[in-house]
Amino acid sequence: MKKFAKRIIVRLVRRLAVLHRLTTDQSGGVLLLVAIAIVPLTGFIGVGTDAARGYLVRSRFSSALDAATLAGGRNFSLATRDDDLGHQAVAALRALALVLSWRLPSSPPTAR
Repeated sequence: MKKFAKRIIVRLVRRLAVLHRLTTDQSGGVLLLVAIAIVPLTGFIGVGTDAARGYLVRSRFSSALDAATLAGGRNFSLATRDDDLGHQAVAALRALALVLSWRLPSSPPTAR
């Protein structure tokens, strides 16, 4: 029984010595911190990039909406407004008819 207790104490002392060495040894500490910090840093970079692209798209949409509003306001006061709208409606209906005539076949073509 004494040998068993002695072996346990020796193992415990060795493990404590390893823990003591790990807590006092500072080599490689920066590598560990960089390895741990790289995951959230990558996430922050991704979120920043997505936010910047979102603001860019929002700005472009806003500019396009402003340009469309100004163009619509300018055309609204023209004397030929009704004729222009009629021509645009006819062009839109022709484009719609062209698109509807290009229906895909219901079954794929077979080789002959």
